[in-house]
Amino acid sequence: MERGLDLLDIFTGKLSFRRLRIVLDNLPPESAFRTALRDSMSPDELAEASEQAEQSESTSHGPWSLSDQLLASVADSLAVLVWAKGDEKKRGKPPKPIPRPGVDSGRRTVKPHVVEKLQGIRARHAARQSGDLTSE
Repeated sequence: MERGLDLLDIFTGKLSFRRLRIVLDNLPPESAFRTALRDSMSPDELAEASEQAEQSESTSHGPWSLSDQLLASVADSLAVLVWAKGDEKKRGKPPKPIPRPGVDSGRRTVKPHVVEKLQGIRARHAARQSGDLTSE
């Protein structure tokens, strides 16, 4: 192990299972151990682990490291920028974001009261743009 620990010390008594658990629980998300855990999880297990991590505010096995999240965000932004700067007639649909572990990529439903609120905001904005302030 990189941290100066030898797993064989478990059998000699130099390393307790408690200490090993503490070391493993405090490894960074980008460590080989955490990556192997994420890779072995099904999408449902990964989503559950991610939700548990968010609720406990810990760096559990589910989420990506901050650097991974930032890199994916930069890649998504760059893809959208390249798409937006392309020829309008040829560009097609906007690019899809990089899938994140524990994040459902399916379409989300919007609650009806939110839709009504957004429509009201759009109507007020359109009225302000046209100079008609009587609808407020």
